[in-house]
Amino acid sequence: MSRHVAVIGAGVAGTAAAYAATLGGARVTVVVGRPGATSLGSGAIDGATARAFGDDRTRVVSFFDALGLWEIGPERCRVATRAGVLREARGRDRAVLDLSRAPPGAVAVVDDGRTNFDAQSLARAWTADAWAKERGLVFEPIRVDLFRLADDRWLPDADLAERHDQPDRVGWLVECLRGSRDLKGKGAIVLGPWLGLRTNVAGELTRELGIEVGETLSIPGGVAGMRFEHARDQLYARSGIERVAGWATAVRASHVAGGHRVELGSDQLEADAIVLAVGGLTGGGIAWSQQASHGFVLSLEAPVSFALRSRRLEPSGSPSGPIFEPFAWSGQTSACGFERVGVWTDADGRVRDGEGSALDWLYAAGDAAADAPRTALEAIRSGVAAGTLAAGR
Repeated sequence: MSRHVAVIGAGVAGTAAAYAATLGGARVTVVVGRPGATSLGSGAIDGATARAFGDDRTRVVSFFDALGLWEIGPERCRVATRAGVLREARGRDRAVLDLSRAPPGAVAVVDDGRTNFDAQSLARAWTADAWAKERGLVFEPIRVDLFRLADDRWLPDADLAERHDQPDRVGWLVECLRGSRDLKGKGAIVLGPWLGLRTNVAGELTRELGIEVGETLSIPGGVAGMRFEHARDQLYARSGIERVAGWATAVRASHVAGGHRVELGSDQLEADAIVLAVGGLTGGGIAWSQQASHGFVLSLEAPVSFALRSRRLEPSGSPSGPIFEPFAWSGQTSACGFERVGVWTDADGRVRDGEGSALDWLYAAGDAAADAPRTALEAIRSGVAAGTLAAGR
């Protein structure tokens, strides 16, 4: 009989854990609560190369292929932000323009009349970027009317992106861009982040026009996060992963096989193994608390301890409770405590009990685990590792 794995959290770490567990032959249930840090993503993928993940590499690559949303090549890419910066990234949302592919010369910044996209200012800022100067890239704002409906100009990016999932809208964009004389001779075209939620509109435009077309990065909580949620739900459906909507309040241990349980209000979910992918301080899985003896609390009750720099956090000796400053600033070049505090685990993601022994049924992945870099690729790697072990592989 296959094992049953429960994953708490449906961000990138939880989704990677669920997918890896299904590859290991487990039956998987994901508890989906509120949006977390992945839904705040910009579309840039940061972290070490997938080739550095050792035994997990094959499963990491398999997860990328199955999700079908992000692209990671052998080299780092360069992407444009809405703050006027061209920044390096390890990978990107497939809709985001990789400027490292653009030939030297002019890059068109489409000024479509939307009030939240200042093409003129962005073109000036990107042209002044040191990397652009070194590459010989010059950004030129080009006025093109791309909208069919009157309210297209004022819709939030996500709503406009959803409209462009319609096949006829893609054809409209091709006609408008192809018909602009000012776009002739440009090496690439960059637009605002609204090129579809479920479909690869940027890829279709690139094929039709014969040059690279793509977006800037999204703002936090914008289109890139919504694209992940759609791709995640499709992956769950294809992989037979069950999802339960609800808020996990506690995780309980049992000596009976398959008896470990996740409490969901008045309901409960029994499983052979449980993966905590609830996020860190950014995603709301961990919170600072003056009432907690060591300063931090998990979003649910669970037999865990917190750690920083591979050491379990000890109760504060201050009569006023835990001291805030050591976590807010490391005083060194290393990351501060708030960035890296998390659940105490071993190197494979097994949660350690109060004595330091690794549990064989409870795992932590992503930002919930202590000390790991808070990047998308690390969240995927740790999710894959935890899901594989939870499945018994």
